[in-house]
Amino acid sequence: MLTLVRMELLKLRKRRMTWIMLGILVGIRLAGTVFSVFWSGRAGVQPEIRDRIIASATLPSIIPETLTFIAGLGAFLLAILTAASIGSEYSWGTLRAIIGSGVPRG
Repeated sequence: MLTLVRMELLKLRKRRMTWIMLGILVGIRLAGTVFSVFWSGRAGVQPEIRDRIIASATLPSIIPETLTFIAGLGAFLLAILTAASIGSEYSWGTLRAIIGSGVPRG
Protein backbone atom coordinates (compact mmCIF):
# COMPACT_ATOMS: atom_id res chain seq x y z
CA MET A 1 0.00 0.00 0.00
CA LEU A 2 2.79 2.41 0.89
CA THR A 3 4.48 1.62 -2.42
CA LEU A 4 1.35 2.67 -4.32
CA VAL A 5 1.25 5.98 -2.48
CA ARG A 6 4.94 6.57 -3.26
CA MET A 7 4.33 5.81 -6.94
CA GLU A 8 1.41 8.23 -7.11
CA LEU A 9 3.45 10.96 -5.40
CA LEU A 10 6.25 10.34 -7.89
CA LYS A 11 3.78 10.77 -10.75
CA LEU A 12 2.52 14.01 -9.24
CA ARG A 13 6.06 15.31 -8.76
CA LYS A 14 6.87 14.65 -12.42
CA ARG A 15 3.79 16.49 -13.69
CA ARG A 16 4.24 20.09 -14.77
CA MET A 17 0.80 21.07 -13.52
CA THR A 18 1.78 20.30 -9.91
CA TRP A 19 4.63 22.77 -10.07
CA ILE A 20 2.47 25.36 -11.83
CA MET A 21 -0.13 25.13 -9.06
CA LEU A 22 2.58 25.46 -6.42
CA GLY A 23 3.96 28.49 -8.25
CA ILE A 24 0.51 30.08 -8.37
CA LEU A 25 0.04 29.50 -4.65
CA VAL A 26 3.44 30.97 -3.74
CA GLY A 27 3.07 33.82 -6.24
CA ILE A 28 -0.30 34.93 -4.90
CA ARG A 29 1.00 34.82 -1.32
CA LEU A 30 4.13 36.80 -2.19
CA ALA A 31 2.16 39.34 -4.20
CA GLY A 32 -0.21 39.88 -1.29
CA THR A 33 2.66 40.37 1.14
CA VAL A 34 4.54 42.74 -1.15
CA PHE A 35 1.37 44.72 -1.85
CA SER A 36 0.52 45.09 1.84
CA VAL A 37 4.05 46.22 2.73
CA PHE A 38 4.07 48.63 -0.23
CA TRP A 39 0.66 49.96 0.73
CA SER A 40 1.78 50.49 4.33
CA GLY A 41 4.67 52.68 3.16
CA ARG A 42 2.38 55.15 1.43
CA ALA A 43 1.54 58.51 2.96
CA GLY A 44 -1.59 58.73 5.06
CA VAL A 45 -1.25 55.36 6.76
CA GLN A 46 -1.09 55.63 10.52
CA PRO A 47 2.27 54.54 11.97
CA GLU A 48 0.79 51.91 14.30
CA ILE A 49 -1.11 50.31 11.40
CA ARG A 50 2.03 50.39 9.26
CA ASP A 51 4.04 48.75 12.05
CA ARG A 52 1.39 46.02 12.44
CA ILE A 53 1.40 45.32 8.69
CA ILE A 54 5.18 45.12 8.55
CA ALA A 55 5.26 42.95 11.69
CA SER A 56 2.75 40.56 10.11
CA ALA A 57 4.94 40.31 6.99
CA THR A 58 8.07 39.31 8.89
CA LEU A 59 9.09 35.82 9.78
CA PRO A 60 7.72 35.03 13.22
CA SER A 61 4.13 36.02 12.47
CA ILE A 62 3.97 35.26 8.75
CA ILE A 63 4.04 31.48 9.30
CA PRO A 64 0.51 31.11 10.78
CA GLU A 65 -0.89 33.55 8.23
CA THR A 66 0.72 31.64 5.37
CA LEU A 67 -0.60 28.32 6.68
CA THR A 68 -4.09 29.79 6.91
CA PHE A 69 -3.78 31.11 3.37
CA ILE A 70 -2.60 27.73 2.08
CA ALA A 71 -5.48 25.99 3.85
CA GLY A 72 -7.96 28.24 2.08
CA LEU A 73 -6.65 28.58 -1.46
CA GLY A 74 -4.58 25.40 -1.34
CA ALA A 75 -7.70 23.27 -0.92
CA PHE A 76 -9.20 24.80 -4.06
CA LEU A 77 -5.99 24.25 -6.05
CA LEU A 78 -5.73 20.70 -4.68
CA ALA A 79 -9.24 19.97 -5.97
CA ILE A 80 -8.21 21.19 -9.43
CA LEU A 81 -5.03 19.10 -9.33
CA THR A 82 -6.97 16.02 -8.21
CA ALA A 83 -9.52 16.40 -10.99
CA ALA A 84 -6.76 16.88 -13.57
CA SER A 85 -4.88 13.85 -12.28
CA ILE A 86 -7.93 11.59 -12.39
CA GLY A 87 -8.82 12.90 -15.84
CA SER A 88 -5.35 12.21 -17.18
CA GLU A 89 -5.34 8.72 -15.64
CA TYR A 90 -8.62 8.05 -17.43
CA SER A 91 -7.44 9.45 -20.75
CA TRP A 92 -4.18 7.46 -20.62
CA GLY A 93 -6.15 4.30 -19.93
CA THR A 94 -4.20 3.42 -16.78
CA LEU A 95 -7.22 3.79 -14.53
CA ARG A 96 -9.12 1.20 -16.55
CA ALA A 97 -6.26 -1.28 -16.19
CA ILE A 98 -5.97 -0.72 -12.43
CA ILE A 99 -9.69 -1.13 -11.81
CA GLY A 100 -9.94 -4.09 -14.17
CA SER A 101 -7.14 -6.01 -12.47
CA GLY A 102 -9.27 -6.56 -9.37
CA VAL A 103 -8.18 -7.56 -5.90
CA PRO A 104 -5.96 -10.64 -5.64
CA ARG A 105 -7.26 -13.49 -3.52
CA GLY A 106 -5.00 -14.86 -0.94
